Amino acid sequence: MAVVQLWLALHQLLAGATGHGGSGHLFNEGAAWNLAWGIGLLVAAVHAHRAAGLLPTLGGFVAALVTFSVNDLLDGTATTARVASHVPLVAGLLLLHLVARAHRNQPTPGAPARHDHDHGRRDDLDVAPRAGGRRRRPRHLRPTAHHRRAA
Repeated sequence: MAVVQLWLALHQLLAGATGHGGSGHLFNEGAAWNLAWGIGLLVAAVHAHRAAGLLPTLGGFVAALVTFSVNDLLDGTATTARVASHVPLVAGLLLLHLVARAHRNQPTPGAPARHDHDHGRRDDLDVAPRAGGRRRRPRHLRPTAHHRRAA
């Protein structure tokens, strides 16, 4: 879907550059949005952990686009073919949602790894009160390996 969206954006930009489509700054903004969404979908395809971050913005954009497209179809200011050119973006949103769901339980890149031997340990944020009622500061850094000490 990312490649299709990029192709549509490039086609829109080239058609606008040769004078075959749209007019003015508004047309260029639409082409820029299509190009940006194509790049965003491509990044999410390569780095799946980023998919969830794109969902709110792309979801809002698609909701507004569908609303305006239905209105334009009813008013006769847009053709069915023009509105159909938005189908890859809607499909991209659905695929983005599926990728985000599939990767939601995976750890965030750069987060500390959890191992089987950590099962009985407290979380970094779980701090027990010290004697006297003061809370101990959280321990942010843990050893990354266990070493045997020489006897």
